[in-house]
Formats: sequence, structure tokens, C-alpha cells
Amino acid sequence: MRSASRAAGRQSPSLVLGATLAIALCGCQVAGDLLARMAAAPGGASPSPAPGAPRDEGKVGAWRQLIPGSSKGAPAGRTFATMVLDEAGRKLVVFGGRVEGAASGETWIFNLADETWRQAASGPPRWGHGAGFDARSRTMYVVAGQKPQFLDDTWAFDAKTEQWAEVAVSGSRPGARYAHSTVMDPARNRLVVSHGFATDGRHDDTWALDLGAKTWTDLSPADTRPVKRCLHDGALDASRNGMYLFGGCASGFGDCPLND
Repeated sequence: MRSASRAAGRQSPSLVLGATLAIALCGCQVAGDLLARMAAAPGGASPSPAPGAPRDEGKVGAWRQLIPGSSKGAPAGRTFATMVLDEAGRKLVVFGGRVEGAASGETWIFNLADETWRQAASGPPRWGHGAGFDARSRTMYVVAGQKPQFLDDTWAFDAKTEQWAEVAVSGSRPGARYAHSTVMDPARNRLVVSHGFATDGRHDDTWALDLGAKTWTDLSPADTRPVKRCLHDGALDASRNGMYLFGGCASGFGDCPLND
């Protein structure tokens, strides 16, 4: 994904690879597995056709640049934002991030049907947070982050009503952090958070939030754990009941970037 540091008010281009759409906002997490294949002409990134024009949807494995046609603006370039896919609503939700050095609370909706942006209700400003989407309730959950102080709260954005609410959790919880990995585990109705960075350094713990009970459970194994890190990425393999981590920056004077 390429950087798109642009002045506020200018439209940020978007790119699509085969069946995966990626919004070009540096630092975003990428949502994928779209219903419709949004393909490109040969030769790399191609401009989006004019609104209403027919699209070539037969080629997989190439990028197509999206030029949003909305008159309602578009998000400014940013880092450390998150993005989730609301498949039922045919939209992407981009939240937060760091814009011109400050924490943003903006929520932006990208309509996959007509490829336009619009702004929704703002949430609690932050960057470097984690996000996961519960497709059953059509809710995006946002965990922790930085503002610039490190945060340990959890918020929910209802993609149906497009409103925010803080999640009142009980019991112990992960310590404040940013630049952690967050994945949704739909089979167990939970959100899993791992590693990250805070004032006490990098972490190697893993926690799960039960979305029904609104309680956190420490899943950290007592023996082997990935080295403490932040700025990594993670993904869930539901078939193996496993979470994968890759990359990031190690603790202290360790490797940065990591390649494990």
C-alpha cells in the first residue's frame, strides 16, 4: 500500500487488488474478501472508470485506482488508522488515525456500490488502536490506542445506526497500549488482542474480549510466546483455531523491523 499524506479536503485515491480493496491511507488495516471482484486493466494500477461506465470485472490480481466521485469530501491522508469491511452494508469503515500530528476521531464510510466517501459520527480520537468487525451484529469494536496518552478503553461503532458507544467491560483488562494486533474470532464471539507498546515498554501478552459477557480473559501462555513487539500485524486462522503474528519492532535493542 502506498502512502497518501495529503492536505485535508483532498480526496485520497484507493486501490483494489483482485477481490481485495485497500484504501490508500498509510497505516490502515486492510479489509478484504469482497463479494464482487473489482479488477483492473493490464499494466498495474489503472484509473477508475467514470461513474456509470461499465467495469472490467474479469481480471484478478491487478490493482485499479479508485477515484471517489462524492461531493461530500474524503478523508485526509493519515497514519495508524483502522479499516473494517461491513459486507452486509457494502461499505468500508475507516476510523481514527494520526492527521497532521494529532489524534483523529473521524469516521469515514466508503460505499462499495458507487465508490463514494461520506463522513459519519465521530468517535473517541486516537491512533495506533486495534479494530475488529462482528458481522453478525454489524458492529466495529475499537480497542486501546494513543491520544497521545496510551488508552485501555473499548468502543463500539454500530454500522447500522452509525453511532458510537463505549463498551462497559468488567473485571481485569489488558493494559493500555498502542500498535498491537487485533483480530475477530467469530466462532467464539470474541476479539483477540496481542502484544503492543505502552509507557512500560513492549508487551507479549494476549487477551480475548468476550463480546457477550463483556469480560476480558488473559490467554497468554506460561511458556513460549512471540518476542515482545509492536507495530506488527495479525490474522486469524479459524480452521486451526490459531492467530498468526508477523513483523513489528522488538523490545529494547532488538530487531526492527522483525521478519518472524
